[in-house]
Amino acid sequence: MSQAVSPEGYTLYKAFIDNRHYPYGLERSGDFSIREAEMLRRLGETFRRLEVGEHQAVNEVEEQFLKMIRGEKEATTDCEKLWLKYRARVEGKARSTFSFTASYYYAKGANNSISPDDDFSADYSD
Repeated sequence: MSQAVSPEGYTLYKAFIDNRHYPYGLERSGDFSIREAEMLRRLGETFRRLEVGEHQAVNEVEEQFLKMIRGEKEATTDCEKLWLKYRARVEGKARSTFSFTASYYYAKGANNSISPDDDFSADYSD
């Protein structure tokens, strides 16, 4: 039995859902257009499997995607650009809390050495 293939040429798997980074769904995140969210839902699982090696490329389109992931070529198709956008958003969400906290204290004039004994209660007072 052969796998279904999308109009873009990718093997189709189940719908892609990323509850860890997008608990309210890709559509409601504001990071993606409706078209992009729909494309990620349809093809994201294939992209993920290709990236982590759970799916071997079966055609030229998937081979080109793997080359893009490995950095051997630039992202040229909408699908490739969308996956890079998704990865950038996901990686940015993982660092956003630390970046905000660090920039807040540097903006307040804190030095580079913060000890556990420091009292930041003045920062939160009205």
